[in-house]
Amino acid sequence: MNKDSAARAHLLTPREIQVARLVAQAKRNREIAAELALAVSTVETNLKHIFAKLHLRSRTELARWALENEI
Repeated sequence: MNKDSAARAHLLTPREIQVARLVAQAKRNREIAAELALAVSTVETNLKHIFAKLHLRSRTELARWALENEI
């Protein structure tokens, strides 16, 4: 994980923060979509944006980042 990712948290939209929180709770894309009333493809797009903004490569890294940064 890139150590600059914590400094980039402000780049996330409120929706992306919600998605990150749910990933940290080990929810699957389908579950996240249902909980947030979104299409699964929208969740996938949010994840792509989160990974790019935070320079992360996986859901595991995102979950770790979210927990470490108390998202």
